[in-house]
Amino acid sequence: ELLRIQFAKLSAGDDPALIRVEELAADGPFPHIRMDRLEGRSLRQALEQQSVPVSALIDLARAMDRLSRLPAFGYHGDLKPENVILTADGVRLIDPGFVGDLPGPNGTHRRVMITTPAYTPYRVRRDLFSFGILAYELFTGSQQFWGEDPATIVRAHLSVAPTPPGKQLVVLPRDLDRWIL
Repeated sequence: ELLRIQFAKLSAGDDPALIRVEELAADGPFPHIRMDRLEGRSLRQALEQQSVPVSALIDLARAMDRLSRLPAFGYHGDLKPENVILTADGVRLIDPGFVGDLPGPNGTHRRVMITTPAYTPYRVRRDLFSFGILAYELFTGSQQFWGEDPATIVRAHLSVAPTPPGKQLVVLPRDLDRWIL
């Protein structure tokens, strides 16, 4: 059911920043989504190589703005460096998350959260929050919230005030500090 939801979300989001999906396939032992092969590297790889172009963050911000206006797409739900691919044509987003109810047996529903708590805490159904966390990591080289398990990370999001990035980086302009937070 989750793959069907992801396929529908990616199919409906007609935007060059989204990976293009071809079909939801059930051949073989595991259902899967057939999609474009992307040439490039993930934002995580660029971070590890300390070579993230500023244009990538600007492209990502523009893409997130466009996607937020698409009623069929709404929000990505798992915005993190591993799901942002830097290509020659700009950023491309893969693997959207999901927070919601999935049908269960006998007409029941179960609450499911398929996302990354460090970037998308529970109940946050907007990518703006995740974009701020991602920008924080791009500028400081570290994540703001860590924990031993997802519950600890979510509690930190809800109860710990973020440290302004400018306290870690002396050269960060004050306006940019406020923009990230």
